[in-house]
Amino acid sequence: MSCIPLTRPFALLPALADVAVDTLFATLDPNGRVLAWSRGATLISGHAHADALGRPLDELLPGFDGCAAWMRAAQIDGLCELRVRGRRHDGGEHRFEGALYALDATADPARFGLILRDASRRAAQARLIEATSDEITQLNRRLLDQEKRSSRRLAQSLHDELGQTLAALRLHWEATRGGALEQRERMDERIANLIVLANRQVRGVLAELRPPLLDELGLAAAIDNEIRQHHGGDGEARIELQASDSTQLQRWPADVEYAAFMIAREALLNALRHAQAQAIKVRLDGDEFQLELSVSDDGQGLQAPPGPGQLGLIGMRERALAIGAELRIDGRAGHGTMVGLTWEADEPHLPDR
Repeated sequence: MSCIPLTRPFALLPALADVAVDTLFATLDPNGRVLAWSRGATLISGHAHADALGRPLDELLPGFDGCAAWMRAAQIDGLCELRVRGRRHDGGEHRFEGALYALDATADPARFGLILRDASRRAAQARLIEATSDEITQLNRRLLDQEKRSSRRLAQSLHDELGQTLAALRLHWEATRGGALEQRERMDERIANLIVLANRQVRGVLAELRPPLLDELGLAAAIDNEIRQHHGGDGEARIELQASDSTQLQRWPADVEYAAFMIAREALLNALRHAQAQAIKVRLDGDEFQLELSVSDDGQGLQAPPGPGQLGLIGMRERALAIGAELRIDGRAGHGTMVGLTWEADEPHLPDR
């Protein structure tokens, strides 16, 4: 507790005391006994107005044992600013801030007004903001690292694969010039094969940036293709896509489809790499006005609620937030995990392609 003399005392506002549920307003006699008790005081202390009247403050609020010292300071200076740790009725220790002041210095006996506000929530919110800021910083660093790795991988692919194919294509084309008819026919076949190879390599590079099936055939086809990439031999997880015929043909805005695909891909990778899942079910449903996506597995489940360090989950939340969707992540240790995405259109839309 600290008492800081202030030169401008203020009066207790009865109207404010009636509506402020997070602030304790009380009137005390010189012995620290309650003469008036606000609704906020009841919520903080757990004691109703009738129960609090006539009782010492430190009896109603365990930990508030400095009331006598506060009153002496308030009698001298008119007002004493308070910073004190006490306990709410739920037993948790909280940090309170406020003031004790003399209501009427000429009254006999003197009366004192007490205002206390629970500052712990504000401190908790500040810690949450700081933690969230740290998560975003880590996520940005991760995205930058991924961008660097992707750029190096794409550059290497363009140089080592596509670059060599184009160089071979040029050599074969130059060899056909002025060559015999039989030689030109052989070269034409090789050139055709090299063109097919170059086209496949270009599509592979583009797939690293954005799955082509997502633009060409839609979300269901892109997710089905992603699932096929992870199907392997014996001992690997069984992955199933559940989508009706109409859902497989349904199209949504491009940014919605891309965010949903990336969330589904991240959830699949988490289930395969970290959860040791044996069965994974991807469910896709919706119409032009809404989209429902879920990825559930029978793996180890979440070891703790998503928090700092689990940047994959944070990334999924950021993607959902970017399209105005709701993301749900449910799971208990040993009982698998479910990642769900729900998007609803603000208004009817036309495919933006």
